[in-house]
Amino acid sequence: MRISELQDEQLRYDEDYWEVNSPPKAKLDHVFKHLTKTVGKLAGIVERHDHGSRELDHQLSEEVIPDLLMHTLQLTNLTKTNLRELYLSRLERNKGRIKQKRGQRIAVL
Repeated sequence: MRISELQDEQLRYDEDYWEVNSPPKAKLDHVFKHLTKTVGKLAGIVERHDHGSRELDHQLSEEVIPDLLMHTLQLTNLTKTNLRELYLSRLERNKGRIKQKRGQRIAVL
C-alpha cells in the first residue's frame, strides 16, 4: 500500500470511527492526547528495558508502532499535506545537517 493510500484509509477511518473530527483545533487536541498516551507506552517499554527486560515488548509492535503511524497520518491529513513528500524532505534536510556537522568536525581535527 502506498503512503497516499494509507492517508486515504486513515481519512475514511477517522470519518467513521474517530470521535473528534471537527473543528480542526479540537481534532488536533484529541490526536495530541492520544499521541501523548502512545509515547507514554513507549516510555514504559524503555523503562522496563532499563530494569533488565531482555524481550521486545509485544506492546511495541502491536500498539505503539501502529499508533504512531496512525497519529502521523491523522496530523498529515489534518494539515492537508503529503506524508511522502514531508518525509523525503525531512530526510534531505537531516542529511545536509549531518554532512555539515561532519565537515565541521573534520575541519577542527
